[in-house]
Amino acid sequence: MALPILPVIGAVTEIANKFIPDKGKRDEFQHDLMRAAGNRKSALTKGLMAIGLAEAQGTPYQRNWRPTLMYASTGLIIYLAAIAPIIQITTGLDLITPTQASFATVPEELWWVLGVGLGVFGAGRSIEKGVKAWANGNGTGNGK
Repeated sequence: MALPILPVIGAVTEIANKFIPDKGKRDEFQHDLMRAAGNRKSALTKGLMAIGLAEAQGTPYQRNWRPTLMYASTGLIIYLAAIAPIIQITTGLDLITPTQASFATVPEELWWVLGVGLGVFGAGRSIEKGVKAWANGNGTGNGK
């Protein structure tokens, strides 16, 4: 798992190079900075593993919320993109307009929550598999 803070550490190190003239102290500072980042990464990994474990040991609703959300969202997209237009073409019954009108009443913030949730699902699943692979010593990412 890559550390998103590495560019920040690089920038801090460059600034430190300007303000710490002693090479030994600069190296010590950089070492301490990298150790602190490593400790954060370790804490983050442990936290992600604890979340995954708690979810896996939870109720079926807790274990299956992400796939259920994905299935429901995919079903809605299939309905709007394929099923409703086919029904409209074959029967003349317009199902798309009332559905879109009802979606227009949903606050925009809720759509953002849904979009972010689906994005987090994909990222969370990838992180979960990566953490499992790392914990098992398997570098392939297929941590089943």
